Amino acid sequence: MVGFMEKTMSIRGVLAAAMVAILVVSGCGSGNTVEQVVGKINSNNVMRVASSYALFQQKNNYKGPKNKAAFVKFLNDPDISNNLDMMGFDMGDIESVFISERDNEEIKIRWGIKGSQRGCYEPVAFETTGIDGSRRIGFCNGVFEDVEDEGTYDEYFSGKHKPEENARKDSSAPKIDKNGNQVN
Repeated sequence: MVGFMEKTMSIRGVLAAAMVAILVVSGCGSGNTVEQVVGKINSNNVMRVASSYALFQQKNNYKGPKNKAAFVKFLNDPDISNNLDMMGFDMGDIESVFISERDNEEIKIRWGIKGSQRGCYEPVAFETTGIDGSRRIGFCNGVFEDVEDEGTYDEYFSGKHKPEENARKDSSAPKIDKNGNQVN
C-alpha cells in the first residue's frame, strides 16, 4: 500500500509540475490552450523525440527506453495517442519522428537515461548533421539548443555536462535548474 501511495503522490507531483510549467509558458490567461503550448514546445522532431522520451520516463519509473524497439512500442500505445497528437506526431507514421526535418537524417538518441520525480534535464535527442554547421539537441525538460561546436556536441552526447546550465535562453519552455525551480 505504501508503494502505491508513493507512486500516486509522484504521479500527482509530475502532473502538478507539468501544469505549472504549462501555465508559466502560456502566460496564464493569454488565451493559449494546452494544445497550443504543447505544439509550440514540440515544433520539430528533435523536440518531439525528447518530449516523448520524458513521457516514457514518467510512465516507466523514471527510466528512459533501453533501445529504439522499446521506444517505438511505447509510442504505439493507444493510451498515449492524445499526448503524441498534441506534440504533433504523424499518428499514421510514428517512425517518421525519428528523422530530422532539417537534415533528413535519423535522430541519434541516448538510451536508458534516468530521470526523477523532479524531471530530467538531460539531452536525449541529437541531429546527426544539422544545417549550416549547427546541430539541434533536444532536452527532456522541453528546451533545445543549436550547437555548432563539435566538442560541445560530443560532451552532450556522452553525458558529460551540467544540464541546468545549458538550457537555451530563448527557448519556448522555461529554464529550470537542477532542483526543478524556474530560473529567470
